Amino acid sequence: MKQETIARKPMASATAKTPLLGKSAASSISPLIDDVLQALPQGTPRAVARAPGRLDVFGGITEHCGATVLNTPIADHVCVGMASQNDGIISVLHVNGSKKNSHRPYTVKLSALLESTDAGGPDDPDSANERNGFDSAFRCTVGTIAESIREGLLPPPRQGLTLAVGSTLGQSICAGIPAAVAGATLAALSRMFNVEFEPSDAVRICQQVQNRWLGIPVGSADAACVLFGEAHTISQIRGIPYALQRTIPLPEDVVLCGIESGVSNEKAKEKYGMIRTAAHMGRLLIERIVQHEDGERSTWDRILPSISVAEYVRRFRDRIPTKMKGKEFLDRFGETGDPLTHIKPNQVYKIRSRTEHYIYESARALQFAETVSQAIQGDDRTRLFEAGELMYSSHWSYGQRCGLGTAETDSLVSQLRDEGAASDIYGARVSGMGCGGMVTVMMRATSRGFEAIDRILESYGKKTGHNAKILHGSSDGTFVDGAQASSGASSILR
Repeated sequence: MKQETIARKPMASATAKTPLLGKSAASSISPLIDDVLQALPQGTPRAVARAPGRLDVFGGITEHCGATVLNTPIADHVCVGMASQNDGIISVLHVNGSKKNSHRPYTVKLSALLESTDAGGPDDPDSANERNGFDSAFRCTVGTIAESIREGLLPPPRQGLTLAVGSTLGQSICAGIPAAVAGATLAALSRMFNVEFEPSDAVRICQQVQNRWLGIPVGSADAACVLFGEAHTISQIRGIPYALQRTIPLPEDVVLCGIESGVSNEKAKEKYGMIRTAAHMGRLLIERIVQHEDGERSTWDRILPSISVAEYVRRFRDRIPTKMKGKEFLDRFGETGDPLTHIKPNQVYKIRSRTEHYIYESARALQFAETVSQAIQGDDRTRLFEAGELMYSSHWSYGQRCGLGTAETDSLVSQLRDEGAASDIYGARVSGMGCGGMVTVMMRATSRGFEAIDRILESYGKKTGHNAKILHGSSDGTFVDGAQASSGASSILR
């Protein structure tokens, strides 16, 4: 399928007149904005922005190896507001409805942040467990400020800032909440300081926040979607080199929903890191084979998705070990060169199956995008069931090739598949980092479709004891819909 890089809607110019949105205008964008504004100090320069969560439609963990992944922005979102203050402190409040968090805010001295932009955290980290998991949101907001300053894109504030963060997403990493918090913070900074961020800079900062401040080795897809995704479309995002490619507009009667399984594995991030490491081990082994056999004749770009499934099976599959201990690999080949992972000597890595997932999943993602596009262009909804079968194949690969499945998400996907065409459900797959988390569903927006979802959630709850939640609806990315509000002048710069 031909891939196109298209021009995106530009961010608001730093020199352009920005309309000041009053309370009623802000509320039409998100009622949460009112709550965030009320939590901030009054009578001082303020700005607030929203950013949507996102669904991993296809591709998920493969982007860091150069695959094209498919995301869509959802209606649930994060709002971040900020106001100037004179105490030299950056304070971050949790907004829960119309009330501030009952705990005192997370704080960091501005001078400490400017001296070292590599760390960041609460002044009293021992109390983090008492704060309802808000530490990650604190690190996202402060990390976004620090990364923007470190990159020379934001003048250091002269005084201090109070930030307020509210969310309809809960703490769902699988719905892209870290990227949404970082994206909303970046948009609020843009308005607060009258600074324009280039799209590539904005995406890079949001990715760095997740990598460096949260320790999540993700790529750029989450950030690109929450910043520039368009409502009711599928964004195609290439991981390496980063490019936001053409979007696939969805007809009104086709929707993408997320089902939060209510199950999370504390080791999901660790397992994802191991899988990423194993895939890069496989890439390095393929690179050695190509260098030995092709030499200067090689045209391979060292990106796994550039290898077709047929070539992989014919040429490489049987030459990649099923598993290998880290020490043995290091002794023979050294590190993989992936900057976000390192091989652990005592860890056993399942190299072949992980490498296969990346190659097969990349091919499936492109085929899914092409099938959906053709179904919509030809107004042939039956072809969406073909795309749905690719989602089921992806789900199987997550569990069997990567070990990221759970009995709970398997149960959800199995029930969705059983409902199938009779209930207007096209397909489903576990998404994100797996290990529980989110199941993405493609379906027709009909009453019988949503009635089937209700039946499944009720059955699932009785069977597992977990309360699953559906996320549906869509909204534009924060730099697409202009959903930022500001009040006062930019008077706190050096």
